[in-house]
Amino acid sequence: MTRNESDRFGKVRIELVNPGQPDAYKRLHPPNRLRNKVSPGGPGLEAMVVKAEAALAEMGGEFEDHLRHTLAVMWRNCERLSDNLATASRAIQDLARDAHDIRGQAATFGYPLIGDVASSLFNYIEGGDGIAERPKIVAAHLDAMTSLAEQKRQGDCGADGRKLLDDLTVGIARASRRRFDRATS
Repeated sequence: MTRNESDRFGKVRIELVNPGQPDAYKRLHPPNRLRNKVSPGGPGLEAMVVKAEAALAEMGGEFEDHLRHTLAVMWRNCERLSDNLATASRAIQDLARDAHDIRGQAATFGYPLIGDVASSLFNYIEGGDGIAERPKIVAAHLDAMTSLAEQKRQGDCGADGRKLLDDLTVGIARASRRRFDRATS
């Protein structure tokens, strides 16, 4: 005996296999009709991976140009931090957007350390810890990213990369501590 029921996936056939038992019914899964609608062939997985890697390699050069341009824009925004509050506020928003973009793209194109520095800058800006009063912290991050980009330093740069990130973190902590000390005195 079979019957049709609906569940969250649509119609399902149920067949009675053990009358009177707790496991009396067996769910019968419908055939995969999609397989009949999709034509066989097409590129294999290896071919798709090779094609994707080639596209990324081609875009890698474009990323380096984009990175140089974005860093130049970020430097201009850093200079605007000392302007009036409205200009500084817009510069902060632009810096956060650009840092966010770089942190998301850099690792994809072989620059994870630049992505980590951009992430540190983004987190600093998002923390709102007196960013307009601390253009030196922003400049330190931009110096690091600019230097890494000019040298085309790919990868995480090992111990040197960790030291760079640690130095930026210490600089942020010191600036935050000085700001807190001034606010409480």
